[in-house]
Amino acid sequence: MPPAIAELLREVLPFSTAVLVPPGWDERYVTAFGFTLEDIYAHGADALDARLRAAGLDPGEMRTGLPFDLPPCERARRALTMLRAGYLGEPGSALTPSAEATEMLFDGLRRTVDPSAAPGATIQWEFSDAEPWHLRIDDGATRAAPGRVEHADLTFRCRLEDWVDLTAGRAEP
Repeated sequence: MPPAIAELLREVLPFSTAVLVPPGWDERYVTAFGFTLEDIYAHGADALDARLRAAGLDPGEMRTGLPFDLPPCERARRALTMLRAGYLGEPGSALTPSAEATEMLFDGLRRTVDPSAAPGATIQWEFSDAEPWHLRIDDGATRAAPGRVEHADLTFRCRLEDWVDLTAGRAEP
């Protein structure tokens, strides 16, 4: 059952993360009640973690791409960074490429990959509208970094915007 739950979370999180985005990112919609968006998102991250654990699931072992090893406040900061850049959220979200958001995107991908599925593999992303990135799967560890590598086992050539839409579930592969 945990793999099915992880799959469902991977499917809904890019959209559900955007449930509380005030119009025009005007934070007065929440600060009027004594909270910041980061406060609310951190509470949501903590609540998700607690509910998964109460259901007998270890969030850290679920390959959802979420950094459950980081404190809720950092997970909230990451979610808001990716939402503001258009990496998460509804279809048609305007993409504002950001080095920080792209690093978070690939960190999530790194966390999703099962290292035992392709040990020693290297995957390259050649973006036509952004800097390239690659993912190395070595000895059970997975690392993502900007730049090109020699002799990639698989190379994706696309626009960053298309890759973001694919990872956010806004486009079909």
